Amino acid sequence: MVISLSLDTWVSLAVVVTAAASLYAALRRDIKGETGSLRVELKQDIAELRTELKQEIADTRTELKQDMVELRTELKQDMAELRTELKQDMAELRTDLKTDIARLDDRIYGLAAGMRPPWEQKRAD
Repeated sequence: MVISLSLDTWVSLAVVVTAAASLYAALRRDIKGETGSLRVELKQDIAELRTELKQEIADTRTELKQDMVELRTELKQDMAELRTELKQDMAELRTDLKTDIARLDDRIYGLAAGMRPPWEQKRAD
């Protein structure tokens, strides 16, 4: 069984094949074009994200530096307050020690003065 096709059929088949090839090529071009435009869009989005991240990092760094300065200032104030308190405590202790030493000195002098007359009597004898 041999199929014979007329010239019109062969021309119609050629037109269909050519149309299919043209459609395939057009679709492929659109896909490549879309892929290319998607690639460009992705690169732009990545660049924008990079810029935003750099800015956020810079802002965060600035905030951290400010926080560190504030903490340092607070620590200096706390240390100054503690130093003042320690100086006051030491001054009070020094005063108490001087008072205690003076009291002991007076007691020892009183004891020595109270024993002096018997010593002087022994010398006179």
